[in-house]
Amino acid sequence: MNNYRLFLPTLFASLILTGFVASGWGGAIVVSVLPLVALWVALTRPIGSALPVYLVMFVFVETLKRMIFLFDPADSFAQYLPLAFGHGATLVLGLRGLAERIAGGELDRIDKAFLFYLFTYIAGVLVHEFNRPAFAVIVILYFLPPQLLFFAYRSAGTSAQQVVKMITGLGVVAGAYGAYQFFYGPSPIDLAWAEYSHSFSIQAGNVWRAHIANEIMRPYSFFADHFSYGYFLVAAIISLMITDWPKQIWLRSLVGLFLLFSLALAMTRTPWISLLLSFSIYLILRWTKGSLRGRVVMLVIPVYMALTLLSGWTYDNFFSAEAYDNPLENKVFSLGSLSARKDAAKIFIKSLPEHLVFGEGPTSGLYVLSAKISGSLEQEIENAQTDDGHNFLVHLLFAGGVPGLGAFLVFYFLCLKKALLLGQDRSWLPAVLIGLFLAGVTAGPTFFNAFFLAWCGFACHPFTEGAASERIRGIDGRDSTLHRQFPSHSIPGAPMEGAE
Repeated sequence: MNNYRLFLPTLFASLILTGFVASGWGGAIVVSVLPLVALWVALTRPIGSALPVYLVMFVFVETLKRMIFLFDPADSFAQYLPLAFGHGATLVLGLRGLAERIAGGELDRIDKAFLFYLFTYIAGVLVHEFNRPAFAVIVILYFLPPQLLFFAYRSAGTSAQQVVKMITGLGVVAGAYGAYQFFYGPSPIDLAWAEYSHSFSIQAGNVWRAHIANEIMRPYSFFADHFSYGYFLVAAIISLMITDWPKQIWLRSLVGLFLLFSLALAMTRTPWISLLLSFSIYLILRWTKGSLRGRVVMLVIPVYMALTLLSGWTYDNFFSAEAYDNPLENKVFSLGSLSARKDAAKIFIKSLPEHLVFGEGPTSGLYVLSAKISGSLEQEIENAQTDDGHNFLVHLLFAGGVPGLGAFLVFYFLCLKKALLLGQDRSWLPAVLIGLFLAGVTAGPTFFNAFFLAWCGFACHPFTEGAASERIRGIDGRDSTLHRQFPSHSIPGAPMEGAE
């Protein structure tokens, strides 16, 4: 892997330099080199070796797409070339992981529940987009690959240690670029993209308004939006906690402080909340006796519903847009996330009768692509305004209907049960699964649930001989091997009472 780690950053730097002298589709081909490398690695290397390379591509692919708008002339279709190759790499890894489990006869209840959840989404798309089969295929190919990646994370050859190290390192790089955006504003790449896309892209519109009005811009680093960026920083912070890299305590502390600083600059409340919830639940689980840990599962849904209702009550009684004269304070403390979620319960109850059998699939986020097919951007934007209240249970109901919602919850609780069986020494894993669930960042078409599925995969990770010497950081701060630190009955996949 050392060759890949040296090669990929060098490649990315060369792409930036080369991109400025390319144009149009030539530029698209240039910036597609990194996704093509990831696709080649996904096809030719073991899943465990391919995942770190894939993560590098995954972080940078949105910025590579935006580089196309630096070129003259810029073709809007060209931006989909690097995304298509990147999605291809995602699909290959996911299908390889699934095929590995099928060939080994290892499909269990968790896999079957997850596959049924995916089936409900596909069925919803096919029913909802019956008159537009080409668009239905695009939606399925857009949605399916990031979901299937769960099977790659669950693969026997996947090293959790390699993955979390890569996430931590990429988090530092992303945080540096996010800090640049916060203090210096949009880069030339950001502005070229925002100028072209601000009329139909929410994030591009935010960037363009901040530039024109000289306002404070929420950084989004290399990602699709500031929410995805904040969520990735949360994944990086959690990864730093559970890995032994960097080994020096002072350097680990410095990296941790920088990641927390970057998350503060992101000014995105939901990731903050998810991190605080994960930490709090970790402490609860760490000091909860084994007999009580199983009861934690029974509280997840009631607590989630209570938080949803509380957000509406808090917004209605305490929110005031005029409370903060300082623009920075207004962005940080305006409780916009509560505004988005305050009617989620009403939306869920109202929409339930319409989605008892089929959902609509995750089509609303693809209205730009849909407009290119239908020729009417205004109509597609209007059709896309299905308000899910920024609530993932409502999103699941809309997209997969009651069957999809039920299948996802079954999948989630089976993964959580596995994580809780790992023992108190690995309480970080169920804590993350519960914290992200309560914050509502578990389900979505692409990025929003990418790392949630990674944690689910690690919770169900099989124990192999190759994993026995994998080094991972324990809660007591000592570095030891997985085999020594966790007895055989607490290692994922090892035979245990009550496990599948």
